[in-house]
Amino acid sequence: MSQGNHHLSFRILADSVSAGLVGAVRSLSLAALVFGGLGISEARAFGPILIGAGILGLVIAFMSGLVGTAQSNAAAVVAVAAGLVAGSATGSTDEQFALVMATLAVASLGTGLVLYLAGAFKLGRLIRFLPYPVVGGFLAATGWLLLTGGWRLARASDVGWITIAALLFGVAIAFAAQVDSRWLQPAVVGLALFAFFGVLVGAGISIDDAGARGWLIGPFAADPVNVSDLFVWLSADLTQLGPAVPTLLTVPAVAVLSLLLNASAIEIAERVDLPFDFELKAAGVGNVVGGLVGSLPGWQSLTLQRLVKSSRTNKVGAVIVGLVSLSALAAGPRVIGYLPVFVVAGVVAGLGLDLLYEWVVASRENVTATDYSIVLIVVVVTAGFGFVWGVMVGVLAAIGLFIVQYSKIDVVQAALSGDSYRSNVDRPLTDTDRLAETGNAIAIFRIHGFVFFGTANRLVGELRDRIAPEVVRYLVVDGSRVTGFDGSALHTFERFLEVAADEGVTTVLTGFGPLGAKVAAAEAAETVYRFDALDEGLEWAEDQILSNEDSLFSPVETQLVELAGPWVDDVRNLMDRVEFGSGETIIAEGSVGHPLFVIEYGRVRVVLASSGTRIRTMRPGAIIGEMAYYTRQPANASVIAETEVVAYALSATKLDNLLATNPRLAAEIHRRMARALSRRVTETNTALRKAMD
Repeated sequence: MSQGNHHLSFRILADSVSAGLVGAVRSLSLAALVFGGLGISEARAFGPILIGAGILGLVIAFMSGLVGTAQSNAAAVVAVAAGLVAGSATGSTDEQFALVMATLAVASLGTGLVLYLAGAFKLGRLIRFLPYPVVGGFLAATGWLLLTGGWRLARASDVGWITIAALLFGVAIAFAAQVDSRWLQPAVVGLALFAFFGVLVGAGISIDDAGARGWLIGPFAADPVNVSDLFVWLSADLTQLGPAVPTLLTVPAVAVLSLLLNASAIEIAERVDLPFDFELKAAGVGNVVGGLVGSLPGWQSLTLQRLVKSSRTNKVGAVIVGLVSLSALAAGPRVIGYLPVFVVAGVVAGLGLDLLYEWVVASRENVTATDYSIVLIVVVVTAGFGFVWGVMVGVLAAIGLFIVQYSKIDVVQAALSGDSYRSNVDRPLTDTDRLAETGNAIAIFRIHGFVFFGTANRLVGELRDRIAPEVVRYLVVDGSRVTGFDGSALHTFERFLEVAADEGVTTVLTGFGPLGAKVAAAEAAETVYRFDALDEGLEWAEDQILSNEDSLFSPVETQLVELAGPWVDDVRNLMDRVEFGSGETIIAEGSVGHPLFVIEYGRVRVVLASSGTRIRTMRPGAIIGEMAYYTRQPANASVIAETEVVAYALSATKLDNLLATNPRLAAEIHRRMARALSRRVTETNTALRKAMD
């Protein structure tokens, strides 16, 4: 047991030290990226950046258990900002150094604040809703900045072979990042260092001579890190950061995107569920504390996490990585200066190549041509006009992509006709027949979602086409599932109502709530009616259609003729005339043995007693209670009089006895009742099919 634990402890130590060294080399490479070409000694920045990276890593390690370090995505943008500041700064070299360090500090502090607030407001799942091509465009553009930054570092040495070696080493680093191996990336760095110094020994070239030839990032003085450099940014004139502000504002956005992408990848790689909001807060605190000493922005590292595999319950490995970054300072600037230029430049270029490969090459198979073109556009704009312009194009692309994609969604959920889709009003068969013949004068549209200018024109086009044949007299538009209208869409819809009114079409708006009042305020308000529910509006439109149709019979006479045919007088003699007051229960839910009723006068509603939900409304001529009679089951709903009601009641006993006294009449009643029931089922099925099309 002890031997196994010892082996496990050694594995953790070996993995963590290796990851820490890789992280330190990356931090130094990113420092060189920021300060290279500025004419300011990067050696002074190594101390604050390594200390900041160590502090950042320790804070994230203690809070979340994951490995955190300075990140290339942020460094690439900060390098652009630092170049803008240094290019416009006036004063001594010390003052310019303080300004560049202030750029780093402001970037880290601002990033830390945004990350923490994003976690506090529980935006950790935000990445799920961001357009894939825009995220890819941001990160691919960052990769381009890193690649060109590594190229500049290599070219600054004025040694031809260093540029070639840096590019080859960068390709090796990018390849190692794509291979699922914990040790390949550290091995590539170690092998490059071993080969370089092996060649020096074999060729008899001393370290000092190599430095003099420009092969090393040094030589640097042997002086220890100056503690005052940790807070030198506090002495800077922050007003001179103005040219870099637009660029610095993009750093937190890159940080949030990259952190959440890394966290998602860690979840998949290690098969764990990470609390994204807490990871955001941990990185936020780490950046604020690290930013106080002028560190580069950073967060949880996917690459180093794969090496260490630490966790919330086993933080030792992540803590060791942070300590290694701090301990790298013990070697002093002189030893750090022994790093070959091609290694430092190659690490930066390799990180950029990795991002470019992932988002420009590998992603091609997973996105549409339109999405892929957006990724390329962001990269090209960044390359030609700078990162801020690239970000602006990315944001505009996100907006445009949303408009285009959302405009493809048909806000018309269902387009129906009144001859097949009816209100929940039980009507006499003659009325049902008349609606079947003339119901196409009612057009029904159920719309849903958010209606904006991109979808409003399409909606209005469909409505225009529907009323064009001059058959439609009532247009019922249900908006119970609409989440809102924007101003232009509302105006477009109001204009359509005026056109509909000119065509003699009455518009019925249902379920729109307060929004319906705004629409009805249009000039065509005289031809616009509003109801709370689709069923109510549809019932009103049906009533208007039927009110224009003449009938020679009263509804109850019509229903009795339909029910009994030539035996109508015999059936009427079997029925009792009954009256109910408004609000009185005619049939109680759960009751058994109640009569069949044919309504002569008044209006009733069928409701579920448990919820009060209205199922149907019944008017003169409607039959009530036939389902319970045939199933011999308790009534599954209550029937309540909405007004004073007069009805004819046929008891179940009399109808049963009719089989013995007048079997032909009984058979005719049952046959006609079955036909009416099957007709109702057919109508319901037809309406359902049309609603689902």
